[in-house]
Amino acid sequence: MENEESRWGLLNVYAPNHASARARLWEEIYLALPEDVENWIVGGDFNMLEDPQDRRGGSMTTIQGLELANWERLVRKLRIYDMWHLSNFHKGVDSLRFSRSDRRTRSTQEEAAIGSQNLGGTLVPSELSQGGPNESRIDRFYLSDVLATKEGMITILPGTTLSDHAPIILSITPGQQWKKGRSQLRIPDRILEDGRYKEEVEKLWNKISTAEGNSIELLDEAVLAMSNFFKEQTKQQAEVREKKGKNMRRSLKALQRLQERHPTCSWIRYKMAEAKR
Repeated sequence: MENEESRWGLLNVYAPNHASARARLWEEIYLALPEDVENWIVGGDFNMLEDPQDRRGGSMTTIQGLELANWERLVRKLRIYDMWHLSNFHKGVDSLRFSRSDRRTRSTQEEAAIGSQNLGGTLVPSELSQGGPNESRIDRFYLSDVLATKEGMITILPGTTLSDHAPIILSITPGQQWKKGRSQLRIPDRILEDGRYKEEVEKLWNKISTAEGNSIELLDEAVLAMSNFFKEQTKQQAEVREKKGKNMRRSLKALQRLQERHPTCSWIRYKMAEAKR
């Protein structure tokens, strides 16, 4: 899309479930972005969370590692902001807090579980009903800074039985820009709490703070350095896992040979089970 003043890009995202695949996706999008598009509207199913507050129930794990580095790099290039967390974009009166819920799926599973329990003659509360619904806000809208500084409204509507995702309506009020205070660079707590990453972040921050020139370019350079740092960390972690795996396979083979000679030995059976864990 384009007008007399600028060109606009519309990016529709449907991200995979696995962090490694998403890390590749964010990098591929970054490399494929056209250089002559100034403003972006980004939306879709991102299948990941940036903030633990965007989930209720289930795992509270948020984006991290190589995926975090690649995602932050992409966000900086697009200059986009999550509309849900901007105070100038108000929440609709009837808006839900989460865009995805497995309540419908869980309800069906619970009915089946209770039915099977009834067939056995005993009715006990199922484990599924004790945990409550697993809800998250993995469907989101991001806008680049030109639109993000306007006023508007974002609403997550109640879903239907056809999907466990809820529709989202984003409305933008044209006209005067919203006056906001000085923006801040937010570094996720999970990075600052890890000594390895904290030291690297401090080095990059000092470089940005003391250098002269274009701060955006410096920040992009810092994010790229962080991405390379995470890649190296991920590679080292993979090598450690591979080494542990080889040691475990050797131990299992040795235990299997011992078990062939002493099939009734309980100590060998215990050690085999321990090695498999």
